[in-house]
Amino acid sequence: MFSNLINQFCRNYLIVVSQPNSTSCWNTTAVSFAVAADNSSLCYIAAVISPNKLSASLDIGADNYYGEYYNAPLVKDKEYEFYVVMLVYSI
Repeated sequence: MFSNLINQFCRNYLIVVSQPNSTSCWNTTAVSFAVAADNSSLCYIAAVISPNKLSASLDIGADNYYGEYYNAPLVKDKEYEFYVVMLVYSI
C-alpha cells in the first residue's frame, strides 16, 4: 500500500555516487559522469530510473547506461557513498 502511494507521486529515482567526505553533492547540482569527470567533481548521477522500471537490484559501477546516464565502473580500493533520490511530482 505504501509503495503504491510512493509510485503514484514519484517521477524518477536518481542513483547518485559520491566520494566520502565530499560536500560537492550538497553544494552543487549532481551531474552526469561525463560532466563530473570534466569538472573533477566528486558527485555524479549513475542512473535515473522510473518507478515502473525499478527492479529489485541495481549494480552500481556496472559499466552500462541507464537512460542517458553512465553507470561508470568504480575504482578498486576507493570508497564511495551512494544516495537514492526520489523526484516527485508537485501537487
